[in-house]
Amino acid sequence: MVLVLIFSNVGFGDIAQNLGDYYSIDKGKVYYKNKILEGVNPKTAELIGFSLLKDDKNVYYMGEKIKDIKIKNFEKLGQNY
Repeated sequence: MVLVLIFSNVGFGDIAQNLGDYYSIDKGKVYYKNKILEGVNPKTAELIGFSLLKDDKNVYYMGEKIKDIKIKNFEKLGQNY
């Protein structure tokens, strides 16, 4: 019982997830290096190429949103594309 209380107080379950070298997800926020990317959906964020991240609405390159693109045109390619 004591262990459960200790784990809940230190945020057990809020484990950071690395997406490639520069992107990460932690505590419901998506980061590029140490910068929070506002508006990115952490539930749908995925790395689709070197420094390219997409969520359900936008695509980001090196942490910057790419404007005027259609998200349905982007997909993750395998290494032998």
